[in-house]
Amino acid sequence: MNWTGRSLALRLTVWFLLLSAVPLAVVSMVIGVDVRGAIRGIVGQRHEALAGAMAQRWAEAPAEGQRWLRQRRPLHQALVVGANDAVAYGQDASWDGQPARHWFSAETLRAIHRQPRGTGEDANGRIYGYARVPRDDTDLVVVVFSAQGELDAPTAKLARSALSKLGASLLLVALAGGFLIWAAIGAPLHIFAQAAEAVADGDLATRVPPEVMDDELAALAVSFNHMTASLARSMADVEASEDRFRTMFDSLDDGVLVHDAETGLIIDANPAACLMFGTTREQCLGRTVVDFSRGDPPFDRATALAHCARAMAGQRQVFEWRCRRQDGSLFWAEVSLRRGLLDGQDRLLAVVRDTDARRQAEADLVESRRRMASMLDSTRLCAAMLDAGGRLLYCNAAFGQAIGAAPDQLIGADWFADMADDPDGELRAQFEAMVRAGEGEAHLEYNVVTRDGRRRCFVWDRTLLKDADGVVVGTSSLGRDVTDERELQERLRQSTKMEAIGQLAGGVAHDFNNLLTTILGYTEMMLAEPGPHAEELGEVLRAAERAGGLTHQLLAFSRKQMLSPRVWDLNTIVSGMERMLRRLIGEHIELVCELGRDVPPVTIDRGQMEQVLLNLAVNARDAMPQSGRLRLATAALNRVGPDGEPMPGACLVVSDSGSGMPAEVVDHIFEPFFTTKELGRGTGLGLSTVDGIVAQSGGTIRVESEVGHGTAFHIWLPGADPVDPPASEPERPEPSAAAPSSEGTVLVVEDDDLACGVVLNSLARSGFVVLLARDIDEARAIVTDHEGPIDLLLSDVVLPKASGAEVAATVTAMRPGLPVLFMSGYTADALGHHGVLDDGVELIEKPFSPAVLVERVRRMLGR
Repeated sequence: MNWTGRSLALRLTVWFLLLSAVPLAVVSMVIGVDVRGAIRGIVGQRHEALAGAMAQRWAEAPAEGQRWLRQRRPLHQALVVGANDAVAYGQDASWDGQPARHWFSAETLRAIHRQPRGTGEDANGRIYGYARVPRDDTDLVVVVFSAQGELDAPTAKLARSALSKLGASLLLVALAGGFLIWAAIGAPLHIFAQAAEAVADGDLATRVPPEVMDDELAALAVSFNHMTASLARSMADVEASEDRFRTMFDSLDDGVLVHDAETGLIIDANPAACLMFGTTREQCLGRTVVDFSRGDPPFDRATALAHCARAMAGQRQVFEWRCRRQDGSLFWAEVSLRRGLLDGQDRLLAVVRDTDARRQAEADLVESRRRMASMLDSTRLCAAMLDAGGRLLYCNAAFGQAIGAAPDQLIGADWFADMADDPDGELRAQFEAMVRAGEGEAHLEYNVVTRDGRRRCFVWDRTLLKDADGVVVGTSSLGRDVTDERELQERLRQSTKMEAIGQLAGGVAHDFNNLLTTILGYTEMMLAEPGPHAEELGEVLRAAERAGGLTHQLLAFSRKQMLSPRVWDLNTIVSGMERMLRRLIGEHIELVCELGRDVPPVTIDRGQMEQVLLNLAVNARDAMPQSGRLRLATAALNRVGPDGEPMPGACLVVSDSGSGMPAEVVDHIFEPFFTTKELGRGTGLGLSTVDGIVAQSGGTIRVESEVGHGTAFHIWLPGADPVDPPASEPERPEPSAAAPSSEGTVLVVEDDDLACGVVLNSLARSGFVVLLARDIDEARAIVTDHEGPIDLLLSDVVLPKASGAEVAATVTAMRPGLPVLFMSGYTADALGHHGVLDDGVELIEKPFSPAVLVERVRRMLGR
């Protein structure tokens, strides 16, 4: 303790020695009274400030004012008094509606109604402060009053402090000592009282200067200042927290409505909620959730209150709600209700999110997906989407139809294990590499296995599917079934190959027939005269005839031979070949002929059709080396034409019980030079010749074969109107010596030297006068210069400068009525359409013998 003269205890001791105890006692009583008065003033000012704050809050937000009024306070209580001196709203709900005289006297009530604000003390010793609610439409007064004993504690505390400092001196100090003590303590206490009133008014910056006080009071001043500074910091923290909460509350994009837990009234709303409902904050306060609902079930009051009740029971509620704006318009919202504590009070928080845009986006997405699916289902292209693991996410109707299953039955299938023909895993590896790389496109062609086990060839264009972050989530593929296209391409390739081979065969046959004509001609001429080599020449003649048959086969499969079709009964041709076929196939094979009734006549070249039967019979014989059965059957068979009209026709079936053929062999049997026989036993032209003859006759051929169960060829030929059968073919004339008499003049147009020699010798030896031309120019010159008659034009079909048909047109124009006989082994459709001779056109096919040529010329001349 400081004993330098400023110590209060030291000075009081000196005064005690100087003054009597009575004056000190009086001074102590006065001090005690003044301390109580100061504390009463501080408490009254605090009550008045609190009442003013409550009145202001009540005027701005009644709900918030009610909440604040009913907060529990240990040292004081509050209520709102109406104009009729009844409690309009009490701190305890049971006070509402009670007469205010239970708490205040009539004089006190009159006092609080006269002034806008103030303080006082009632008869029971309770300090009160009051303030009128600053609203024109109300006459409410907020009163804050002390609880019982509010003044006792601070008074007792100060009394104990004073007594502890004064001690026994108060019993001995006289009235003069008391006066001196008042002089020493009264002024500092007055400073404390003023500081306390300032703090009660909310001025937390107020400080008590310790330097003007004695040691003990200076310490008390320091404690008071420390307490005030701590209170200021706490209040600043509270205000900062409230500011942060309000900033966050106001900045939320979702609407937030704060409801009073007991009344259900809205006590706060953020700007987002006001904007969402088209109201101001003041228009939201005091309303209920029902005011912002559509109103009819399931968006009615009962349902809304049920949600609120469950939320207040601790069950968080999240649901879709049909909300109503201030202008009556409706919108969809997602509402989240939960119970929470704000300012120590139970509150119901409603977070409202406008979902109209989301719902519209979802509806647009669904519609977009529907349109995309409709577009993909209406296209012929196949569409498939796979996830990153290769499982099918989507496929359109075209793909399902190609596979043979409904699209929804395929979803989830492993593409590479269940659909793609990927035995070595190469396709899966390519897919996984593309997904890992995260970029690129692919154009692929591979087989897809259908539900029934068939393999169809597809061409796919594959692209990657990525999410919004660019992560690969799968692939999208558009493809088409090219199986039929590939088959058509293969057929086209085969057709092109056949055409090239046909052109080659035709060219070879043309030149070869000229050579054979020369060989046959000179051989027959030599055989017509006795000689030592007749037997050898006969072998040469037979070899030449076989070579001629081979050239006819070449022309047949290439469809370049010239047909002379007539109307024939198919049964007649088959029965006429029966005896020859029996000898051909041997006794170990049974031949069965089943000739149908009412088989329509067909327009065919009989010789060519007999060639078809011979070739098929030979193949059947070779397929049954031990024994078997060959069946020939005919029947009437109608087909549907291109225009949908029925096409009558005849069907010829040639079947055997032989070894049969596998599918891979059947696919190639009509190709030229294709044979399953060992080397040296077949040329590979038999079935290609059959196919060429049937096609050139306007028919079709189909083969059925199974290994171990034989083979059947079905030949369909278009029907024709029946006519009288043609005259029988003339017998082949025998070679004879040259006739000495002249038979007529023949103009021969031929560019091949060897063929010219045979023709000239054959005709000259038979008594004809021959005029020879190499081309159209020489023929025109001969006709112009020759003064005598010309009886016949014999012209090759294939000539330099101009065709035989053009030569014939030129010569007959110069010599009208001149008969024309064409000769050729390769016509190239020069004399007809599709290998069939035009009406009135006469043709002798190479190779021919001199006797056949002379006989044909004589028949043309009617001799």
